[in-house]
Amino acid sequence: MEQNVKPEQDATDVKQAFWMEFQGTEEEWKQARAMLSPALKDLEAAFGQRVRVGTQDMTLEESVVSHLAERGYTLTCAESCTGGLLSGRIVNVAGASDVFRESVVTYANKAKRKLTGVRKKTLKKFGAVSPQTAREMAEGAADAAGADAALAVTGIAGPGGGTPEKPVGLVYIACTVKGKTTVKECRLTGSRRQIRDAAVEEALRLLDSCLARKPRKQV
Repeated sequence: MEQNVKPEQDATDVKQAFWMEFQGTEEEWKQARAMLSPALKDLEAAFGQRVRVGTQDMTLEESVVSHLAERGYTLTCAESCTGGLLSGRIVNVAGASDVFRESVVTYANKAKRKLTGVRKKTLKKFGAVSPQTAREMAEGAADAAGADAALAVTGIAGPGGGTPEKPVGLVYIACTVKGKTTVKECRLTGSRRQIRDAAVEEALRLLDSCLARKPRKQV
C-alpha cells in the first residue's frame, strides 16, 4: 500500500538530545546495528542511563509511552477519522496510565468546536479536513486536558466524501508538545480501515519523533 506523506514542518533543533531513524529491510537493519554497536556501547559506558537505545522490537506506541515517561510528560488525543483507534494503540501499552490523560473523538464539527475549541470561522474557511483545523484540535485538546502533549487526526477515510481538492485518503495530523505544534499532511490509499490504520501509524510516528527531540528529565 503506497503512502505519500509530506515531511514534518516546524522541526526545531535541540542541544540536549539527538536521534536517528533508519528505514530498510530487516537484514539491512542488522548490518547497521552491528556497525553502530561499538559506538553505542561507548556512549552507554560514558553516559549511563542518559542514553536510551531503541530497537526494531519496540513498537511505536511503546516508544511513545517510553518517551513520555522519561520526560515526565502527559498526553491527550483528539481523533476524528480514526475514531479512537489511536488511543487504543496507546492504552495497549503497559504503563500508559502514568502518562495518558484522556482522549476525545470529535467526529462532528460541533464536537470539534465544543471539545477542542476549534473556531467556527476555521471550519467555515478551511473545512474539517485541513491543517488549520488539525492544529486547533491538538492545541485545544492539550489546553482542555492540561497535558504536555497532544495528538490530533482529521481526514477522509472514504470510500465516499472525497473531492478533487480533498480526495479520499487525505489526512492531517497535528502534534503539539510543550506549546510547539507540528502539522503533517498524509495522502493515504487503501480501504477505509487501511486508511484509518495508516493514519494511526503516521500519527504515532510523528509524536515519537517530536518527543525524541525533547530533553529527558534529569535523574
